[in-house]
Amino acid sequence: MRRMWLASLLVLLQSACSTPSGFLAESQQNERAVVRSEPAVNSSRTQRSGRCGDAITPSEGLVLDLAYEHYNDGRARSALAHLESVKATAPDFRLLQADALSATGQVHEADKVYEALLHSCLSASAYHGLALNAVKRSDFDDVDRYMGMARQLDPVNADIRNDNGYRLMLNGNYAQAEHEFHTALEINQQQSESAHNLILLYLLTNRASEAEQIAQQYQVDSNVVQTLNQYEISGNGLQRR
Repeated sequence: MRRMWLASLLVLLQSACSTPSGFLAESQQNERAVVRSEPAVNSSRTQRSGRCGDAITPSEGLVLDLAYEHYNDGRARSALAHLESVKATAPDFRLLQADALSATGQVHEADKVYEALLHSCLSASAYHGLALNAVKRSDFDDVDRYMGMARQLDPVNADIRNDNGYRLMLNGNYAQAEHEFHTALEINQQQSESAHNLILLYLLTNRASEAEQIAQQYQVDSNVVQTLNQYEISGNGLQRR
């Protein structure tokens, strides 16, 4: 199957809310790549454990929470600065560091950090990050391999399911993509990107009534649906008609 989706991943409409959501749904400041579902900010003064069981001191936890907040707010450079202020090496810190490095264009450096996490409990997220970086380098074989590993390791991750579905859709594997988007939505009904992508898939395959049903079910604005309806897949990828 011809891989024709890199240009599509870089599409950015005038309105961020109407952007087809795929691998590189960047903010207008070009600071964000993927916002992961992270723990809520925790201001507890007691020691806590990271997702891999590593001890995180209260001071480290405050820095980590602040870095997450800045990253999710589109301030990846600020997140990196906060992470540099502590010497913590827990996987939570390293994954956020890699995400922020990637979001600021430091793809090679991000890859090194992701690779160091492949044998941790965050390996699925690391493979996901490697897949996103492979898209930026147009290494499509690596994208397929890394996304496959991420999905295998964490099949209940809605973000991974959504991105895998987007990859499949742009390669013309509509049935598999539809399954991935529906699965992502059943895992997390607030996954608006998957709803948008599923609507886009139905519009691309002339299933307007099903697109309308999804829009109603997930309360997708009619303007977003109208914008999505202006796209088609051509030899150069996803393009606006």
